[in-house]
Amino acid sequence: MVSNPEDSEMIQALATVVASLEFEQLEAVAELHESAGTGEMGVTVTQEERKEELVEMMVGMAKGDLGEVYLKNVAPIENPSKAAQYLGIGMDDWQDELEKIAASVSKNLGETDQTDRELVAAYIDRHHGCKLATFEEEVIEWESGEALKLILARNMRATTQEIHTVADALAEGEEVSADA
Repeated sequence: MVSNPEDSEMIQALATVVASLEFEQLEAVAELHESAGTGEMGVTVTQEERKEELVEMMVGMAKGDLGEVYLKNVAPIENPSKAAQYLGIGMDDWQDELEKIAASVSKNLGETDQTDRELVAAYIDRHHGCKLATFEEEVIEWESGEALKLILARNMRATTQEIHTVADALAEGEEVSADA
C-alpha cells in the first residue's frame, strides 16, 4: 500500500496515458492548422506539466481536496487558499458573507455611499484579482462535478475547439472560392 497517493504507480500510469493521448491530439491539430494555413495552436503547458496536473487532480479527488486543486489550477483568481473558505457555499450563504465583508470594509472606510456589492466588488478585486461576478461563478457556485470536467477535459475541449476553428476557416475559404 502506498502511503503517499502521488507515488501510486496506478495514478502515475493513468496520468501518463491521459497526458500522452492529449498531446497526440494536440500535435495532430497543430499539423491540421499548418496544413490548412489557419495559424497555430497555443499550447500553454508541456506534456509533463499536464501529467503532474492530472496527478494533482487525482490525488485531490482521493484526499477530498478537489476544490483546492481547482482553485489553484483552473479558477482565474489570486490567493486561492483565502478563497477556499467560500468554495461552493452557494448564493444564499454568500449573501450573508457578502454583508459581513461589506460591513467590515465600510467600517474601515468610514461613511460611504457605495452599496454592499460595490464595496465587496472592490474587496474581491483587491484580494483575489478578479471581478465579483467571476468570483461568484468560479468560487461561490463551484460544484465538484463541473470542476472535474474542467480540469480533466481542458485539453480535449481545446482540441475540439481548434478543430472547429480549422473547419470554419476551410468552410469560409470554400465559400469564397466558389463565388470567385
